[in-house]
Amino acid sequence: MEQRDHFRALTSLKGLFILIIALHNTLADTQLFSGIPGISFLVLFGGALGNSMFFILSGFLLSHGYKARIQSHSISFGSFLLRRLKKLYPMYLLSNLAAFVSEVARYGASAVNLEKLVFTILLKAGGLGEHSPYNKPTWFLCALLICYVLFFAICHHAKNHTQYLSGITALVILGYSLIAPSLQIPYLGASEGVAYMNFFLGCILAEVYPLISQKLHRRMQPAFLAALPMCLYLMLSYGVEIIAGDVKIAFAFMICPMILYLALVKGPCRTILQFKGFVFLGRISSCIFFWHLVLYQIFCEVFGSVGEIRYLLYFLGMIAFSAAAAALEGAYRKKSTPAVT
Repeated sequence: MEQRDHFRALTSLKGLFILIIALHNTLADTQLFSGIPGISFLVLFGGALGNSMFFILSGFLLSHGYKARIQSHSISFGSFLLRRLKKLYPMYLLSNLAAFVSEVARYGASAVNLEKLVFTILLKAGGLGEHSPYNKPTWFLCALLICYVLFFAICHHAKNHTQYLSGITALVILGYSLIAPSLQIPYLGASEGVAYMNFFLGCILAEVYPLISQKLHRRMQPAFLAALPMCLYLMLSYGVEIIAGDVKIAFAFMICPMILYLALVKGPCRTILQFKGFVFLGRISSCIFFWHLVLYQIFCEVFGSVGEIRYLLYFLGMIAFSAAAAALEGAYRKKSTPAVT
């Protein structure tokens, strides 16, 4: 029961933070809903916060699901990577194809960039620069793929727990060191730094959480419930310098670990995250992530300027489309998975 509650809460958490990314990506260049409390925070920090939380969750869940199996050599590298790609790559490719067709329809032949197209298909696109994928938010999958490879290598070759922790800690430090510099080395840019730092921090948190005693949980939960809104208030009111010097550092080492902890430990946050609406949002969140910006660009192209009422129509339509896409994807997976006899 405890494991199921954890899974439902983390599914909901993923959905909420992907929704934050979607709102950030579609509202950042508008003045819509500017009078609503919290919208300015989403516009300023939503993308960085959502990306940090997503990579931390990915590292945390992958560590729980695959670390022991990789260390015992019960799963091969090819099988491990194929499972990851089968889950994410089809939607990645379809959404980028839709974004490519949309750009060609708007800008004609000038939108065709063969190098960018090849980089996108081969999962070599990264960040939001020149070689970003056509569906820009999906740069995360290109970085996530490298995290998968590095994670498998460390689990497979580490001879003991100390070597494993040393390996993932080194990659957290590498990611931290890459955030500020803008290098021109493949997979070693600022975007990859965000991915490595947060993903392998999630792996470390997966090691730390089971060590916390119930007595310490009872002390930490109220402290985090008080500290989290205070940190967010300080960031919004006085700037991130007062906390960590950089918004990405503050989210990675302070805000996101506290949020993850509150979702895991038995208490009010985990109870709220188990509501059916939040769990449903989590289950369709991958489709929301892959399609929200493509649909928004098409919507803007069809209707021109987007006011608040039209944005709400877009938002409802995007949720409905994502739910339908998730249902079709689930049916396809069920049909394509061989029955166990």
